[in-house]
Amino acid sequence: MNVATYVPTANDTPEPQADLSDVRKYFPLWLADVRNILTPLSSAGRGAMMMLLMAAWERLPEGLPDEPTALKRLSVYLDDDWASVWDEIRFHWRKGADGLLFNAWLMDQHSRAIKNRIKGAKGGRARSESKADAARENGSKGGRPAMAEPRVPAAPQQVLTMEQQRRWRTIAKHYANHPEVIEDLTQQRKALSGAQLDQFLEEQLDVFRFDD
Repeated sequence: MNVATYVPTANDTPEPQADLSDVRKYFPLWLADVRNILTPLSSAGRGAMMMLLMAAWERLPEGLPDEPTALKRLSVYLDDDWASVWDEIRFHWRKGADGLLFNAWLMDQHSRAIKNRIKGAKGGRARSESKADAARENGSKGGRPAMAEPRVPAAPQQVLTMEQQRRWRTIAKHYANHPEVIEDLTQQRKALSGAQLDQFLEEQLDVFRFDD
């Protein structure tokens, strides 16, 4: 194939220790760039070019095979005139020293993605180390890392029977002009339940009867 020889530079090749597993899952579809690449092409050329760009992205840092049958298969092009389609898009691809095909724009995007991934990983480690250093420094000064206050479960809400509610309303009405008495009785009532609560309410009602 008549493709210009291309030798990847250091900027095109990601660091060996970089994790490419996630980078390969997301293709950087910058609309202006992709539009500039695809607009001059025919409908067939646009489809084939887009499919080859995606196939190349998944293979990076390796390139595409410079072999018509393989390229046609990767482009998912079904018609017999692949030679004319390739002749239309071949100028977007350059052959590397290893004989594989590369797209310069795609290599640049791949290099940017790897750098961002490395930068993000370093930033995460720096933040974690900073927090660990702060915790150790705090401990060396006799303190200890701040801990969240234990969550105190809310006290269960008291449920009164219909009869207990009636008695309580009568008591509250009797002391309507003495809110401090109602508050004190309320605290006592909330500490009781069952038969004890019934006895307490009855005793308060007896006070009314005695006063009367």
